[in-house]
Amino acid sequence: MNAKDIELLNIKEFLELAGYHIEESKPSERPDFILTIKQPGQSGQSVVGIEYTDYYNDATPGSSSSGQLLYDFWGTVAGLIESKIDNDSQFHNVHCYFKLDKQKLKLKAKDIRSRKEAMNLCISIADQIYDLVGVFLTSGDIERSYCNYHRMPEGTLPIPETYTELNEYFLQMDLQKVNCWLSIRYGWHANINAAFIGLSASRLTDIVSEKKNKCESYGTDKIDELWLLIGAPATTVYNATPPKQFVMDQLSDETLLNTCESSKFDKVFFWSRKNVPWFKQIWPQNHEKNR
Repeated sequence: MNAKDIELLNIKEFLELAGYHIEESKPSERPDFILTIKQPGQSGQSVVGIEYTDYYNDATPGSSSSGQLLYDFWGTVAGLIESKIDNDSQFHNVHCYFKLDKQKLKLKAKDIRSRKEAMNLCISIADQIYDLVGVFLTSGDIERSYCNYHRMPEGTLPIPETYTELNEYFLQMDLQKVNCWLSIRYGWHANINAAFIGLSASRLTDIVSEKKNKCESYGTDKIDELWLLIGAPATTVYNATPPKQFVMDQLSDETLLNTCESSKFDKVFFWSRKNVPWFKQIWPQNHEKNR
């Protein structure tokens, strides 16, 4: 499933929540999708162009979410380790916690120019973790901590210099032998899920402004309305938001509404999937619904 397929699934989930019935959908580029829908309370059909974007609470104008990049990075590394340990039962009885140097990894992500370069880094780190954990498992220790701090905590060991990427991008590795089988999902963790979960009116305004500029050249002669859907699918902490009652002020921010009004969008929505799904029509503010 590619990114376009995921976007369409998110749009369909939102439209179902909002009470719209989809008659036909097709991918597009300007805007992202064109859908024929039946709107609540109307018997006829409407052809709607929908521009979709995910909301990330740590993104800035013109750049992607560094937290999401970090999350994807660790997911790739963990997947590579899992493929290596599937047939090695000794790795099923270890609990590992890795403290990443998130700032260094985020800076590295900005320097990476290709998927191949990113994958090579993930493979190298996965190989080094696998090897170092293997050394630990063959030792007589029940638990062991490796650190990469200027002042080493008592009882910890330095990460061996031969593990160059671990020295560069890891601050601490805590390894512990356990008496039960643990899949990598439960036994291998990293500090990737710590983030502010909130909704920023200024960030929403930036998104609308970016999409407003992008859509200036869109032709609208073949559609009845042009919508912008800002989605928070809550697949990670970086694209999750609090419950609706805590963010209503941000969704009614004056600067945000003025930016929506000056755009080509006939409607602007915010949709959250977290816990109890909800949505708010930001512009114009005359329609909202919970389920």
